[in-house]
Amino acid sequence: MQGGFRPDLTLLLDVPLEVSLERIGRVREKDRFEREQADFFTRVRNAYLSRAAANPERYAVIDGNRSPEAVRTSIEAALEAHFGFYRTDRLKRIPTVAKMQIPVFAEHAPC
Repeated sequence: MQGGFRPDLTLLLDVPLEVSLERIGRVREKDRFEREQADFFTRVRNAYLSRAAANPERYAVIDGNRSPEAVRTSIEAALEAHFGFYRTDRLKRIPTVAKMQIPVFAEHAPC
């Protein structure tokens, strides 16, 4: 959140810690942040999931521990459910909402 602005929808891609670290390890070395202790990441994950549970109208929790195709399908469904439309052009699969001028702000979970 920045100033008085809040996102209309936050997509929270939820992945177990072990899976995320294994994915990172396949492509590169872990950075300083990624070398934090597991309890840190558990606190961060729980904080985001708590926010999502407290504001279900503003969050879509997506199970990121699936195939990229399944994750994309869930994201499309969340956009359709929230905004009521989604451009299903098979070549680009770009959400129509992306063409609107909507400010994007990153939210930071308390640790």
